[in-house]
Amino acid sequence: MRCLRCRGMMVEERVFTMEGGIAMARCVCCGDLIDPVVIRNRSVPCSAEARGGRHYRLGIA
Repeated sequence: MRCLRCRGMMVEERVFTMEGGIAMARCVCCGDLIDPVVIRNRSVPCSAEARGGRHYRLGIA
């Protein structure tokens, strides 16, 4: 699997928490982490109000 940010190599990691284990993918080059929550959040379009911050309202960013 290739990283969407830098096209580097992704490795699978398992993180164990009190609630259970989470399967993640981490880029060995840039450190980007991908898990099911990140994938779900990136697939849902965000409204301008949800992004917040005055830079979005001013059209700077």
